Amino acid sequence: MQAKLFEPTTIQGKLPLALESYDDWKQKTLTALKDHFAAEAQSADLAQAFFCHTAGKGLGLFDLLARRYDVVAANPPYMGSRNFGALIDHYLKAKYPEGKNDLYAAFILRCSRLANGSGVWAMVTQQSWLFLSQYKIFRHWFLTNCFVEFIVHLGPHAFQEISGAKSNVAMLVGRHSQTLNQSIAVRLIDLHDVQTKARGLLDSCQRGSPCRYAFNQRDFKTIPGSPFVYWMSEGIREAFSNNPQLNRFFENFNFTKSGNKERFARYFWESLNYKRWIWLTKGGTYKKWVGNEEYLIDWSQGARRFYREDRIARITEQKWWYLPGITYTTNASRGFAARIHVGGGSLITTGLVCREPKCRTQHCWESLTQGFSIIWSGLFPAR
Repeated sequence: MQAKLFEPTTIQGKLPLALESYDDWKQKTLTALKDHFAAEAQSADLAQAFFCHTAGKGLGLFDLLARRYDVVAANPPYMGSRNFGALIDHYLKAKYPEGKNDLYAAFILRCSRLANGSGVWAMVTQQSWLFLSQYKIFRHWFLTNCFVEFIVHLGPHAFQEISGAKSNVAMLVGRHSQTLNQSIAVRLIDLHDVQTKARGLLDSCQRGSPCRYAFNQRDFKTIPGSPFVYWMSEGIREAFSNNPQLNRFFENFNFTKSGNKERFARYFWESLNYKRWIWLTKGGTYKKWVGNEEYLIDWSQGARRFYREDRIARITEQKWWYLPGITYTTNASRGFAARIHVGGGSLITTGLVCREPKCRTQHCWESLTQGFSIIWSGLFPAR
């Protein structure tokens, strides 16, 4: 099915045979074809009958997908791009490039097109498109072309049939244009079974519910990548709106990765040869302000050559070696915690380094580390 088949056009070309309505002509043509195939399906020739019966079903689907609807509801399949076959991968990149990361994202695009100008679509999807960086192009499309009326952030344990946190779910209701002054989100990710989430959703209908949030989706555009942080406070929003972005002063690059920890990494007590082995600051476990500096990395000429040439390993550009910065743990259930990386004769694996020499003072880094932790924790609080 062509992605733009029968979509409305800005300028209607000349209709064949002086027809007044293209939709009427389309409907009459489809009806005539279905009647023809239905009649031919009664043929004594089994091959012809089978073909016509199948063609009639195809025309029925064609007719359904060519229409535009007041309401579209769907629970689309979830499939990440690494599980696509070549056919699906090529098709999504060609027809739904904004939704190519997951099959459900392409379904959001398609369902929005099935809704007419004043219609709504309601969907049960994964929550990943709301927050993850690989969906920032998709979010840009959504914020530019759509308006979300409701989000129910269910998180894990949303399906009784699926145990654990295999499926993190969000439900949304969207439109092509804004009809409300504010959107509503319901946050139920801290409730751990289907029945409790169902009660929490009913309770959220009351305006004073603590899991109910009102937001304006335009505010998401002030944050790099436009994550749907609907719980964002007014102070955090103003901090992003009224101040320059950190990427003007800091660099978050592809840091050194050995590709073989057993060969190229050591605990600091395993070697005293600090000409070959230098300190390595890793993300590690949850620690505030300082810590997680117990590793050394092989920094010999041969090791660095390996980091440059290996398929998995990588090495930081030399201009960023040994600089101070901020490091943090990328996944921590206790919340976000930034730590100072002092630089000197050491490297950083996860975090930021400063482009501006005048900002590379101990006092500056202490202030930045605290501020970074406060802002990040406000955006992504611990569950």
